[in-house]
Amino acid sequence: MSLREILLSYVSRARTSPVVASDPGELGTLEKAALDNLDLGFATLAAPIAPWTYEVRTLLSGLLPDTNRVAFKFPWMVNVVGMMATLSIVQPRIVAPATPPDPTLNDIDCMIDLNNEAFLTGNDGMTTPAGQGGNNFVTLATLTIQTPRLLGLKIKGESKPEVGFTFRWKQPPTLANPRLYQDTIVSVALFCYPQERRGLGQQTSFGLVGT
Repeated sequence: MSLREILLSYVSRARTSPVVASDPGELGTLEKAALDNLDLGFATLAAPIAPWTYEVRTLLSGLLPDTNRVAFKFPWMVNVVGMMATLSIVQPRIVAPATPPDPTLNDIDCMIDLNNEAFLTGNDGMTTPAGQGGNNFVTLATLTIQTPRLLGLKIKGESKPEVGFTFRWKQPPTLANPRLYQDTIVSVALFCYPQERRGLGQQTSFGLVGT
């Protein structure tokens, strides 16, 4: 049920029975519906409204299969309404003995977790020569804002919540091919806005709202 329907239903019941207007249960339902509402995060399918931009970045070496977990700790509870992944080739480029190609977002996988507990990504992929099968990594390009899908992720927690990113090559280096791509700086920007009454209450769960 949408926030509009919940509010109109409350008004209708309150008019019939004034006691409903001050009932703690009714007010709690309204408060939860307002806090969980993500309408402020979207203007159109392709334009998230978010005053804050946070970013994680790390080096993904062409000689290594993956990166360490990169953690970002939010200052308080936020709603993440979109992500944008970018790649920057490390300069100077590797040119000898051969020039590896520049990777694209489709050549890199990413795993996202919340407080090292809940995973927001997962796949049932094919096993590669390096033994990587089904796991919590997804193609990095799928995290970038696209139509008709945007992200609606409510980051909750009593303390400052943390999100972790781990990146790896979809086709990892091997002994026969120790470097398949140029060394690359991988970045993911998170577009966020604060939840109302941030820092108050006892919200300890994670909420993911699909759009």
